[in-house]
Amino acid sequence: MQTLDLKKIIETYSLDTREVAEELFPKNKYPKLALDRVLKGESFLDTTQLSLLSQMTGVPIQFLFSNGAWKVTSPNKGTVVFESEGYRAELDLDKWITKVYHKETLFHEQLLHKGAIPLSDYLEQINLLITKNKEKWIKQKSSYRSM
Repeated sequence: MQTLDLKKIIETYSLDTREVAEELFPKNKYPKLALDRVLKGESFLDTTQLSLLSQMTGVPIQFLFSNGAWKVTSPNKGTVVFESEGYRAELDLDKWITKVYHKETLFHEQLLHKGAIPLSDYLEQINLLITKNKEKWIKQKSSYRSM
């Protein structure tokens, strides 16, 4: 069974625990106590609650689990960071500019899209940029060997 670190999700997305409790446990007389039980591992969220949590964070359910292909963080209110296998994509939520890094080297910075798109489409665009970067790196490496 897969589990998720709800405490980490609340911290990462700067969620208010009172609001999370009320949203996830609307029919419970003591929603904060119910949330505390989940945080302590004494209880689990159901699929409806996972869906609500996904809506609250703006992140698809699969990315709430720690073993997703992309680790998603939000170091501040205006930025979302996606990390995977030595790559990092930083999305500026005000300007919609994306910066993509390999390790600490910036190799791409531009507006990837105008307006809202599904997160899966956005990550597909990031994956394409990473694939192109890997291909470019391999070509450069092979050209140095032939010299």
